[in-house]
Formats: sequence, C-alpha cells, structure tokens
Amino acid sequence: MDQDFGLRYAPEVPRDHETVRRHAHSGHPQLRREAAVDHALPPELVGLLAVDDDLGVRVLLAQNHPHAPAPLLLRSFLEYTGRERAHLITRPNFPTAGLAAFADHEDPEVRALAARDPGTEPATAERLTRDPDPAVRAALARHPNLPPSRLAELLDDELAHAAAANPALDSEIIRRVVRSGLRLAGRDQSR
Repeated sequence: MDQDFGLRYAPEVPRDHETVRRHAHSGHPQLRREAAVDHALPPELVGLLAVDDDLGVRVLLAQNHPHAPAPLLLRSFLEYTGRERAHLITRPNFPTAGLAAFADHEDPEVRALAARDPGTEPATAERLTRDPDPAVRAALARHPNLPPSRLAELLDDELAHAAAANPALDSEIIRRVVRSGLRLAGRDQSR
C-alpha cells in the first residue's frame, strides 16, 4: 500500500477559518487533509481529525500541528511508513513512557522506540543491543538503564561511539575513553 498520499508541510499562512472548519467536517478525505495541515487548527478540530478514519488526515495533522496530541503522534508513527516518518518522534508531544512495550515489534524502527522510554528495563535494553538491526543496537547502547557490564563491553565493540554517548557512563570510564581517544588522535596526526 502506497502511503505517500501527498504528505506535505503546510506553509504558515492565514486561512479562512470557516473554510477550514467545513473541510474538517467534510466527507471527502482530501478536504480533511487540507484542513489537517492548518497550523492554527482549533483544539476541537484537532480532536476531531486526530481520530479520523483516513491515515493521511491523521499523519498530516501529526506532522503539521504544533500541539498534536501524544496518542496521535504515536499512532501515526506506528501506522505510517512513508516519507518523514522519523520526523514524528521529534515532535514536542511525542510520548516516551510505555514505549518499551514495542521492544519485540517486527519493525526495527518501532523496536528502537524502546530507547526513548526511561522505564525500559535493563534486561530489555541489554537484549536490544544485540538486535539484528544496527540502528536498534545503536539506539539502545545510549540507554541509561543499560547494565554497566554491557555498557563496558560496548565501548570495545562496533557500538563504541553510541555507548560513549550513554549518560550513565561512570566518570572514570569517560576519562579512560577520552584518554584513549586523545592518544589515537595524536597517532593519526603524526602519520
């Protein structure tokens, strides 16, 4: 199924509010999509379009409205696989709590959401650092709940750069990483 249904970011231009309201209530999905890209859509129309039957309406609303609700953003990310999907997780209201529930999802981009959940269990974070998908592994290498022993292993692994960005790194380990990096940089300069 092609999910490209004409997604676009709307320019922030004043629009006729009555026309937008009529479009939001229209039986035609293309008109509802036009309403969904309005940055100034009032809250009652945001609520209406957030549960629209048309995926295009929901995704356009999620991509364009500055106050797109968290459930809409998550649902859009889960259902939409087209262009700009990754942009949805950068939206201010994208949820974090509960995303560990997707750790076993078939889609690697969805599995990687577990890295955004502060409640992801250490065992889950560790398991996902061994995921078949490199992006999932890298995302979880940065998770602060990653067990210290696994984090230490990753510093000598293909995931060293991602693991070095983990906020749970012990200060002594950080100093060791910096010293080893400085020595490597010094060697590279002498060649």
